[in-house]
Amino acid sequence: MWLTFALIWWFLIKIMLVDVARRTVKHSDLFCLTVLMLITWYWRNNIAVLGYSLIFLIAGFLIFYFNLIGAGDIKLMVVLTLAINTEYLMIFIFGILFLGGILAIFYLFYGCLTDIQRVKERGLPYTIPIAVMGAFFVPLSVMGS
Repeated sequence: MWLTFALIWWFLIKIMLVDVARRTVKHSDLFCLTVLMLITWYWRNNIAVLGYSLIFLIAGFLIFYFNLIGAGDIKLMVVLTLAINTEYLMIFIFGILFLGGILAIFYLFYGCLTDIQRVKERGLPYTIPIAVMGAFFVPLSVMGS
């Protein structure tokens, strides 16, 4: 179990670092993370979360359509919801929004000190709050059930 968590955390850190550097989320990393999320199903029966994951996917497409968040960020969030218990999903979302707000404030200050136009063009690496919340709630969901 701990090896699986270590691999999940490793992929989440890798995804965050690549997103900060290149503003992309690799499909191969998401695939490996998906396999790890499905392995967590071995320890518990969490089939009810599939409906919620589908809702996240549909809502994510709409949010992506209006260019509010990147497709890689949505895919990462959907992959993580596969392993998070339904009772933690709202806290997971609010945690992402809270950490995303802190990240936006940090980037606003960073942009004021450097070049605000460049910061606006590159956008926020939103995988950071998503991955941090996922790194917390996935183990909590597995050990809590």
